[in-house]
Amino acid sequence: MSTPATDRVMSPASLIMPIKSWLQVKELDAIVQLTTRSSIEQSDAVGTLHFARWVDLHDHNQIVFFSSFDGSLRKYIEDFAKYMGATFDMLFKHVVNGPPLPCAKNVDAFYDWIVANNLPVSGYYSAYPTLTVQDIRSRAGVVKGAVNSGLQSPLTLIVPAKSPEHLAAASQLITQSWPKFEEAADAVGTIHFARFLPLGTSVLAYISEFDGTLENHLQDLSTRLGPFFDGILDNLVDPPSTPVQKNSQGFAKWISARNGKPWWSYSAYPTLTVQDIRGKAKAA
Repeated sequence: MSTPATDRVMSPASLIMPIKSWLQVKELDAIVQLTTRSSIEQSDAVGTLHFARWVDLHDHNQIVFFSSFDGSLRKYIEDFAKYMGATFDMLFKHVVNGPPLPCAKNVDAFYDWIVANNLPVSGYYSAYPTLTVQDIRSRAGVVKGAVNSGLQSPLTLIVPAKSPEHLAAASQLITQSWPKFEEAADAVGTIHFARFLPLGTSVLAYISEFDGTLENHLQDLSTRLGPFFDGILDNLVDPPSTPVQKNSQGFAKWISARNGKPWWSYSAYPTLTVQDIRGKAKAA
């Protein structure tokens, strides 16, 4: 289902935010947990948000926000300021050099801040690149999203590279081999979205949303995407044994041990698998 980026209707947002003090981390966690119910309603109101998550990178004194959304970044940010501005206001109080608050009254500055802090990806995959949130929902009769529940699960793999040069080499390998990744991900058939991106100059992140159990998913990654990961892993600190296809158990244990649990993970269509969505698209 791979398609040129120019024809894809959705885009990734990857925001990395340094925290003023980790003494405030419990307050940040409480904000996220207490606003979950309203966040579902707010995210659904945006209507262009496929998936989103907040992740605590305590070892790096940062929190990150990953999402996949439809349309222009400007419209996305305007909707966020309108529907989720209050939630972001509470969080941005703890962020170093955050945007002017309140976000809803400083939309231009909020947008400029997002543009400046939105990290570029080395590769971005969608299993259904031409379908918007509203396309998917209308065809399947889905009216509400959900947080921390549903058939899909997030994978948040954040691993240090051996050096900035090794990170650059890994990023180049990803870019060069991306068509092979897309082909293999299509064959796996359970990956909704996936992206690789550098965090700073020494950390590589792999972010995805998938169907089923983590155990089965990691077996699929080993079988279908092992050769793709082999070269990348050589550039990372304390990698598992390669080739991945012959060391699938070690690869699975390595990812499981490093899979970060999000504070908060949203899906616009939590009851649908990749195959459900593709099947509805074919029937339309």
